[in-house]
Amino acid sequence: MNLSEESSDDEDFLYEDLEFGTGDNNVVDSEGVGSEGVGLEEDREGAVEEGAAAVENEKEKADMQKSPYVPEIGPKNVGPHPKLSRGEEQYSLQKEMKYVKERKFMCSLDLFLELFVGCCKAPGCQEVPKVKHHFFGATVVVNSWCPLGHAFRFCSSHEVNGVYANNLQAAAAIVLSGNNFGKISRMAQFLGLAFPSEATFFRFQSLYIFPAVEEWWSWMRSELIKEFVGMDVVVGGDGQCDSPGFSAKNLCYFLMEVTTSYILETEICDKRHVGLSSANMEKEALKSALNRLSAVLNIVEVATDASSSIKKLIGRYICSSLIVFVTLSAKVSHLGKDCNPRKIVLACIYMLFCIQFLNT
Repeated sequence: MNLSEESSDDEDFLYEDLEFGTGDNNVVDSEGVGSEGVGLEEDREGAVEEGAAAVENEKEKADMQKSPYVPEIGPKNVGPHPKLSRGEEQYSLQKEMKYVKERKFMCSLDLFLELFVGCCKAPGCQEVPKVKHHFFGATVVVNSWCPLGHAFRFCSSHEVNGVYANNLQAAAAIVLSGNNFGKISRMAQFLGLAFPSEATFFRFQSLYIFPAVEEWWSWMRSELIKEFVGMDVVVGGDGQCDSPGFSAKNLCYFLMEVTTSYILETEICDKRHVGLSSANMEKEALKSALNRLSAVLNIVEVATDASSSIKKLIGRYICSSLIVFVTLSAKVSHLGKDCNPRKIVLACIYMLFCIQFLNT
């Protein structure tokens, strides 16, 4: 045996019990050592994935800190209900919700009265009754009585505290859909449709609809402002007059948060408050709305029309924490009626919110 052969045998003896594993190409005879190699590889891959996820999270945080805008404020839904819909209140308004949701339809009066003319509604009575009817707005009331003294009364609408629900819902639908009584009443006249009178409409408007809308808007505004407390807020503002030209009497001004399209403040101005000058209404409305909003939020920018009077107002606006930059024509959606009343009107507006949520 020569020296080279002897040295090779010694090397084989020294290394014959050693096993090597190299990642994916790890092929070994010992089960314990192989599983340990696979575990090390999995730990290595997991550490790489965690490191990559941590880097991505840091990048997202850095981008959010650099960006002055917040892409979305708060959840879209509150439980099973759309956000700001107060849907949880429907469980305490089940009767009113039933009145609002049920289907309504038109029917010719002569066909409807035939149901009462044939015979008396009392069981076993074959006398022919006398039938009279009268209308209360969109509601018809039918009274019938026979010679034997049997009387029967039918009403086409439910009553809520002495108020016909159909009449109240018709008035609420006009206001909440952005229409006016004159046009809807004229349409009903052409159609031959029974409809509440003008006096009834304005009575419902002042007693039920406007107070409910005002209460809903106050609640909604407080909820929206809570989401922006402590943040730098950019708002866009614009006003809408009741008529074009320089003869407008009223103006409604809106301030909208630009990243979420939430209307945070509204102001209604009458030209009698500004010396009978229509051109001054927008400036005064913006001033009043901005005063109220800047008292609770940190307004850093205002986008509005390039009006010389507004630019002068902003330049003279005295507020140490307010930095305002006026840009050109950032128009605001003229909403202003995203509000819900209570009871019948509240149930009606809850349906409106559901429809808007589904459309978006």
